Amino acid sequence: MDLNQYLPVLVPAAIGLVAVSTIAMLALAWTKNAAIRSLIIRAWIAFAVLAALGVVIFWIATAMAPGSRHASIDHSLQDRQAGELRQRLKEGGH
Repeated sequence: MDLNQYLPVLVPAAIGLVAVSTIAMLALAWTKNAAIRSLIIRAWIAFAVLAALGVVIFWIATAMAPGSRHASIDHSLQDRQAGELRQRLKEGGH
């Protein structure tokens, strides 16, 4: 499992989840009202679900991208340009 390709979405999701969890814990410690506590818990759960969905959507989009994951690089154009450059240098001009 290669996690490096998913880091652009995993890192912000993890940072966001830590930040929202910290804020939710502080808010829960600060208030004693049951209705507000329930609202804070629901908001935290909603954010956690959205963060997970973001990771899943990114994973699906990456998996559906055209091309092979381990496609080889086509060097034919580079080789042709290098050959043309060598030929021009042999001929002594541009």
